[in-house]
Amino acid sequence: MQSDIDFSNNASNPLNTGYPFANALLGVYNTYTQASSKVKQSYFYQDISFFAQDTWKITRRLTLDLGVRFSYYEPYHNIIGPESFFNPSLFDAAKAPRIYRPVCVGAATCAAGQAAYRALDPATTGAPTMANTQAGFLVGRLVPNTGDLTNGLGQTTNGYPGGGLDKKGLLPQPRLGFSWDLLGNGKTVVRGGFGVAYDRYRSDVNGSGATNSPFVIQPTLNFGYLSDIQSGGGGALSPSAIFGVDREGDWGAIYSFSIGVQRELFRDMVIDVAYVGTQSRHLPRTRNLNSIPYGATFRAAAQDPTRYSGGVIPTVEPGLPTAHQAAGLGFSGQFALPVDFLRPYQGYSDITYRSFDANSTYNSLQVSLQRRFAKSVTLGVAYTLSRVETTIGDENTFTHISNPRGYDYQLAGFDRTHYFVANYVWNLPKGSRLIGDHWLSRVVFDNWTLSGLSSIASGNPAELGLTISGQDAGNRLLGAYTAGNLSGQQPRLLVTGNPQNAPNEINLSAFTVPGINDRGPYPRNYLRNPGFNTHDLSVLKSFPFDGEGKRSLQLRLEMFNFLNHTQFSGVNRTTNITNGAGQTGAAIFGAYTGLTLTNNIRPAGNTNVLETFFGEYNGARDPRIIQVAVKVYF
Repeated sequence: MQSDIDFSNNASNPLNTGYPFANALLGVYNTYTQASSKVKQSYFYQDISFFAQDTWKITRRLTLDLGVRFSYYEPYHNIIGPESFFNPSLFDAAKAPRIYRPVCVGAATCAAGQAAYRALDPATTGAPTMANTQAGFLVGRLVPNTGDLTNGLGQTTNGYPGGGLDKKGLLPQPRLGFSWDLLGNGKTVVRGGFGVAYDRYRSDVNGSGATNSPFVIQPTLNFGYLSDIQSGGGGALSPSAIFGVDREGDWGAIYSFSIGVQRELFRDMVIDVAYVGTQSRHLPRTRNLNSIPYGATFRAAAQDPTRYSGGVIPTVEPGLPTAHQAAGLGFSGQFALPVDFLRPYQGYSDITYRSFDANSTYNSLQVSLQRRFAKSVTLGVAYTLSRVETTIGDENTFTHISNPRGYDYQLAGFDRTHYFVANYVWNLPKGSRLIGDHWLSRVVFDNWTLSGLSSIASGNPAELGLTISGQDAGNRLLGAYTAGNLSGQQPRLLVTGNPQNAPNEINLSAFTVPGINDRGPYPRNYLRNPGFNTHDLSVLKSFPFDGEGKRSLQLRLEMFNFLNHTQFSGVNRTTNITNGAGQTGAAIFGAYTGLTLTNNIRPAGNTNVLETFFGEYNGARDPRIIQVAVKVYF
């Protein structure tokens, strides 16, 4: 089977030759990853639905539409192989595999790659020696033959439900609609409705059960020879990343409602004004069930003993930065053990867990004006004022582990406050009538059509990230790793004023960097990307083969963004927290004052290319695109 092998130059590898090509020739690897078996999966589901509906004309002016739909949804499940899913209620801490811990042998302090840096089985008694410890590259790996590698995993071979979800019964989905001729003359109609619908989630929401242990194990071996792998040498297993799903999860429910008025202004012209909204509940969301809690790396028990003299953890970290002292902490997180030592479910790395407790809300005012096709012209315009708020950006974005409403409720990434669309079709008058009805003039000047579409919309929401050069911001500010931890618990900036004057004019003074251990919640999606206005145009010329025009040849010139107007799509918003002394990185914690978002501001007179500096446009939408086509109608 396929494997991933890293032969790069790595000073921490005791077998390293110093040259990647030589490493490859000798079979010296830094990491070797290969699945234990080929995944056998073919996901399948069945849906069964039936419905009843009726239309009742209560009076000459009032009509009701009533209906109900019943659906049975079967969870996605693997029909050609087994599956397993992590379930917290099945996990037994006493069965967790042990993890090799770092110790120094023969030195007061040490670091990875040094001879004194060794791996110790936590079950070892007595002082660590070269004899009762292992090579340092095993630190963070699982001690062989300890614990249960399937701890907390429900397996379909043992009766766990396919797809990881319990089956539900029939789901009733009632619908009600009405239309009311307000004045009785057929010119003003009030329409409204309410309906419930259940939505099938995407297949990737629970479609990873076939890749979990024990059916597939993907060990990463470190620092060894390829020749040793066949006999089991080369290192121990790393904690595995696994997948789980809330067994009792509900199907996503969408509650839709609307009410509006349609009015015929004059012949062939209708205006429609409506309120349209939806409430979505039980949507799938993703969280890392094995992310570490806030403050974990600030605790004495979380410290790496190899960073302290004699392996003794002091009461207070020597040289503790003033920012952490001011926060009343004894440790800054910079000398904490790696994340796998601090996780709540020991023996595993990240646990991607899908639950069904997210929600979203959509409210809109929708106005349209439509001129029906008459005298060779049809025209329509529509405007929507809307707001979409949600606790999930999408199914695969990691959310806060315990409080998504507080930390993740935000404007959706696809929200557009204003959206205007105009469309038109114009069959041009026959030009041959002006210059004489001749076959040549008919061929050249008749049967021309112009059609177009114009769209104008607000930009979608965005926000700034919080970056400290060379540092894991979550670790140093909140005591919870974020890099590689997929926690959804990273620190974010506080907004104390108007954050934005224009898409590329970010008000730096409106932001405050949170203090040490300031756990939020924090504002979300307070910026807007650039909006857009684009115009598409089609020019059509038809050549009829007969008098009725049922058979014809049509030439089409179609232009998207035909005005070739530049449409910016993104802004450079890369941050790098800097203190009043101009310092970045770890140095800011020694003088945690005068903090600003970035030191990457364009200096006066600088002529570097646009997008180089903070707040500058760094992306554009498509330029004019032209296509030519020929259609034959027969």
